Amino acid sequence: LLFGIFHFWSQTKIRPIVKKANFATTNTAIVGNDPLVLEIVSAIGTPLWGMKVIAWFSDEAVNNNANIKTYPLSQLPDFNEPIDTLIVAGNKSEEITNTLYKSLTKPRRVIKLMDVYEQIYQKIPPQNISTSWIIDSLTKGKRSGYVFIKRIYDIFLAIIFLSISLPISPIIILLIKLTSRGPIFFTQKRAGYLGKEFLAIKFRTWHIGFENEGPHLAQNNDPRVTTVGKFLRSVRLDEIPQLFNIIRGEMSFVGPRPERPELVEKYIEQQPLYAQRLLTKPGLTGWAQINQSYQEASDINKKLAYDLYYLKYQSLALDIKIILKTINTILSRNG
Repeated sequence: LLFGIFHFWSQTKIRPIVKKANFATTNTAIVGNDPLVLEIVSAIGTPLWGMKVIAWFSDEAVNNNANIKTYPLSQLPDFNEPIDTLIVAGNKSEEITNTLYKSLTKPRRVIKLMDVYEQIYQKIPPQNISTSWIIDSLTKGKRSGYVFIKRIYDIFLAIIFLSISLPISPIIILLIKLTSRGPIFFTQKRAGYLGKEFLAIKFRTWHIGFENEGPHLAQNNDPRVTTVGKFLRSVRLDEIPQLFNIIRGEMSFVGPRPERPELVEKYIEQQPLYAQRLLTKPGLTGWAQINQSYQEASDINKKLAYDLYYLKYQSLALDIKIILKTINTILSRNG
């Protein structure tokens, strides 16, 4: 337990400081072109990150930032001002690669723009992901030790929360039966790990018959939700039965939220990267859930940006961080 607490503290307190220290530099130059450049420059110039962007080398850049001078790409090797770090924006073309090679006659660090973006915003915009990013970031496989420990804490926490919920579950059941007609539990097919379907179970918070309208995303002040259901959803008590999904191994405490199979198919047609969410078990809570509102969750690209970040960086420390933030959200009734 003490080791787990220390590991969580070191990952959440010390590691971010080390990461920021690695990015901190005196003079930085952007090489290449990407729409994210101007968005990131405003963030990396703060004292927190300590980067001073002195030049942008690109033949295609559209620069409306008066504080950054734009130069042709060919001028990089002979640039006289001292540069400590080169941030490569966009895909490396042969021209950019050759120019970078010629410019490395001096000790300079080369980092990718997306790596900087991920650390600053803790999300990964799908529209800026290349095939090489997928190969580098999502094909390494999860560590067997992490998978084993995650399964152990999933079972342990599920049993603990089921024990805690025993006194209140009969009250919830009674309130559901007294205030609306229909079954106590709501079951629905969801897409799980690698797309395998399973039956997710919750306490019913909806008026019966809503499914005739077809699949819809949840939203604030949803008219389909019962009066009791609004309260249960606000404090996440409707999720209690999903603890059995976790014990059965169909879900985890932390992961991308499971969606209906027909919605998954629709989203993959719109955004093929959505299929990458199926590379890990769906979760009761997730990185997207603690960083988004219902309104933002309706935009699959915004939601996917957080899910992709979790897929790349999932670890015991990140899982604990998500669980603690979820508990805070529930207790504060905010989110």
